[in-house]
Amino acid sequence: MRNIKKYIVLILIITGIGIGFSLTVTFARYVKDIVWEYHLKTKEFYLSSPQLDISGKENVDNSWDGGMTYFSLTNSLNDNLITTYDIDYEVSCELVGNLKNDAECKLNHTSGTLTNYQSCINDKEDGLDVSNFTKSECELGGYKWLYQKSTKELYFEIIPNKPETEIDIATVNIEVKSTFPYIKTLKGNFTLYRERIEDNIIIDYQDYDYTSTIVLSNTSNETACLNISWDLNKRLIDEKIDLYNTYEVNEDDYIQNINIDIMADSSLEIKFIKKNLAELTGEDILTEKCE
Repeated sequence: MRNIKKYIVLILIITGIGIGFSLTVTFARYVKDIVWEYHLKTKEFYLSSPQLDISGKENVDNSWDGGMTYFSLTNSLNDNLITTYDIDYEVSCELVGNLKNDAECKLNHTSGTLTNYQSCINDKEDGLDVSNFTKSECELGGYKWLYQKSTKELYFEIIPNKPETEIDIATVNIEVKSTFPYIKTLKGNFTLYRERIEDNIIIDYQDYDYTSTIVLSNTSNETACLNISWDLNKRLIDEKIDLYNTYEVNEDDYIQNINIDIMADSSLEIKFIKKNLAELTGEDILTEKCE
């Protein structure tokens, strides 16, 4: 019995050391990124984006139309903090999950330059157009000759390998890396949910830490019946048996699919309990008309 206790204590110590080491490495990487970011600011290097950051900004689109998704890149933090030299950069796009075997992520361009430039600014409010003034004309006229923001509009598209492939949910990782004069990496994760309309039924999926939901909206003037099934390895339904027309259970007595009515011009929310804290996309939730 004492030996068993010793083994348990040893396992707990090793586990604690492992967790501590992992947290230390993560924290060290975070500190390194912050220090490097500060260093770049001292060099007046202000590569930034509303949709990207150094840690990987999360972007969610619940009404994706299946087309182009835009993001932008700029050489400034605000109107006063603007990089005064050119910035060369490269862009990459990666599909996440099984979708990467069925489609391609295509960018409008994979490299470019944020070019610095200056122009004349009229701060006198005298109504004179000074946009085409040279530096000499600008300064002799008492106007300001200033650096201006340089912005690039970029976008990606998800192109199926086969024309008949339908994409309802997609997760995309975007990475922008400056290559000159300094190296800085900006990242963004895009989760796209396409509004699926099947016989006037709109399905909206939402994922949270411990739960997930689908909202079924019936836009027709007739009651619709849907059969809904899901992966029991990923989630369990928050049971409300009185709402279901019928339901089936597996060998462990867990509900594995339901038939449910959605009244005309109404919405119905169905809640699921996640098996773990992993982020889910909803691809495992299948809906079809009742037989």
